[in-house]
Amino acid sequence: MPKVSVIICTYNRCQSLKDTLDSLLNQECNGSFDYEIVIVDNNSKDKTEEVVESYISEFNGRLRYLFEPQQGKSYALNRGIKEAKGDIVAFTDDDCIVDKGWLDFIVKSYRGHNPVCAFGKILPRWGIGNPPGWLVDNKKLLTYLAILDYGDRTMVVNSRHTYFFGANVSVKRRFFDVFSFNTNLGFKDNTLIGGEDMDLFVHLFENNKRIIYNPNIVVWHKIGSEKVKPSYFRKWIFYQSQCDVSSFKCKRKFMRIPLWIFKDIALA
Repeated sequence: MPKVSVIICTYNRCQSLKDTLDSLLNQECNGSFDYEIVIVDNNSKDKTEEVVESYISEFNGRLRYLFEPQQGKSYALNRGIKEAKGDIVAFTDDDCIVDKGWLDFIVKSYRGHNPVCAFGKILPRWGIGNPPGWLVDNKKLLTYLAILDYGDRTMVVNSRHTYFFGANVSVKRRFFDVFSFNTNLGFKDNTLIGGEDMDLFVHLFENNKRIIYNPNIVVWHKIGSEKVKPSYFRKWIFYQSQCDVSSFKCKRKFMRIPLWIFKDIALA
């Protein structure tokens, strides 16, 4: 019977984390697999530990709390993976709500398609009523909010444009015997320097690992009012420009720059 380790890295979002934990309590599991929830507190200053402790009994031994003092999401991710006991490692975020069939469809993806990685949709849950038209009509800006929808058919990923985000992805545990998250990437404090999920995708893709997109693996990403302003997107682009492309782990490079970057520029 396979076991899934759900890893959630959190930083000063104890109230939002409650919604994530509540959604994980409502998973539809048919008894054909087991799972655990690993919360990695990345040096939070709020009541994250108290919130997690208040849920321990409700998860009947499936919920664990870890404290990672080294600031940075990649440090937290690596710590969670090190402590994971499952055959499959699934990731979501502390501002996400997972579908009630989330874990079930993750396991079905591995049983039916034997991938190394499986991921699915990330849909917006707007916290402001109707979002502005300039945002919902701009697919590029939606990707900055980690919104992802490649349609309603399961498919094998054969293009690097069919990437995933860390809010809804799973990987076989053994893959992390040869890969760890780059600690130069990932959110630290209140910055928006990400890239750790793209680093993972590139490494999987460049090494010809089987990646499956399953539209039934669904999470909702909560979008607050602070993220629907032009100033947020300017800040996001500023911080993302600081991600050193040479830090991405891929084989084919020219002058330390991945070759796919040049292809994207040519197609732009």
